[in-house]
Amino acid sequence: MNKWVQKSIDFTNAPGYLDRLTEIYPAIPTQRPPLPQSVKDKIEELIITNNSLEAIKLLVNLKGYPFPLEHPYVPLLRAYPKLLEQNPNVVEQIGQILVSLGPAGAIEGCERPPDLNRQMGQRFKNWLRRHFTPRGYKFLPEHVFSNYQGKAFLDAGDTAITKYANKNLGCQITRGRDFLFRVKDKFVIGEARFLSDSGGSQRRDVRETIDFAKDVMGNIIKIAVLDGAPWFDNSMLSVIQSLEDDEPALSALLLEDFLESLR
Repeated sequence: MNKWVQKSIDFTNAPGYLDRLTEIYPAIPTQRPPLPQSVKDKIEELIITNNSLEAIKLLVNLKGYPFPLEHPYVPLLRAYPKLLEQNPNVVEQIGQILVSLGPAGAIEGCERPPDLNRQMGQRFKNWLRRHFTPRGYKFLPEHVFSNYQGKAFLDAGDTAITKYANKNLGCQITRGRDFLFRVKDKFVIGEARFLSDSGGSQRRDVRETIDFAKDVMGNIIKIAVLDGAPWFDNSMLSVIQSLEDDEPALSALLLEDFLESLR
C-alpha cells in the first residue's frame, strides 16, 4: 500500500483528527449582508399583492443572494429568463410558495448563510497560502513560476492551473485542479476534497480523484488530497488502498510532509 495512504490512515484514526482539520476547513458560517431596505420593501409589495412573475424576476436576479427557497426549476429560470414568460403554471406554483413564506420568510431565505459544504474548496486554498507562506514557500505568477527553482505554488485559479499544466507540462487535464507546486524539476498537481458523508455522489468524487492520482507522469506527480469520510468508509477506503507507491493520496494535514519529502 502507498506509504502516504498508510500514514493518512494512522493519522486520521488518531485522537484529534477533526480538531486539527478545522485549521484547514473551519466550520464557521459566513454571514451575508442584509438586503437593502429598498429591495426588502419591493419583495414585501410583490408578495403581498401576489405578483408571482415580478417577485420571481426580482429574486432570481439578486446578485450575491440565493433564491429564498430550494426548488428544482429555479436554476433554469435564473439561467434562461425567457422561461419565466413561457411557463405560467410553474411561476404560479413558485409564487404560491413565496406567499406561504410571507415577506419576512422570503427575506430571511435570501439572507441565509452560504452552504458550508460549498465553501470548503476555497477554504483549502486560503489555508494553503496561510500555512505555507510563513514556511518559505512562494506563490508566484506564471512568468516567475516557470523559471523558479525553489519551493513555489502557481498563484492562479483552478482554470489557469489546468491551462498551465496542459500547455507547459504536457498534461491532458479536463477540469480545474486546486494547486500546482514545483520544487526544482518536480511538479505536483493536486486535487483536494473534503467529504462529509459517503453517499453515491461522494463515492464517485473519490473515484474520480483517485483516477487522477493514478495518471503517473514521471516528474509530474498527481496527488489526491482527501479528508473526512474517505478514510472511514470501507468502500471508499478500499479504492484508496489500491494505490501504488507512485500514486499518492493523503490527508491535507500531511501535505507539508509530502512536499518536503520531494526536496
